[in-house]
Amino acid sequence: MRLAHREPRAWKKNFLLESDIHFLNYGSYGACPRSVFEEYQRIQLELERQPVRFLGREFRDRMAGARRELAAYPDAPFVACRSNAVYLNR
Repeated sequence: MRLAHREPRAWKKNFLLESDIHFLNYGSYGACPRSVFEEYQRIQLELERQPVRFLGREFRDRMAGARRELAAYPDAPFVACRSNAVYLNR
């Protein structure tokens, strides 16, 4: 994901924060980039429309794909990946 600009005012359009809110640390308490939130909503809608398919038939493959993508990061600090979680070494 690429955010629009390094200029602080331009960054604000990437977040759903109210216009009069000025956080110095985006992400500390739930403020995430608009694109991340939109993807979350898309996946949530898939789950709500077909919960049996999503959880019963697709979940393991989705998690395996997510683990593969995370493992591709250079110097990934992963200790173990289980069927329902990724444990980080921090």
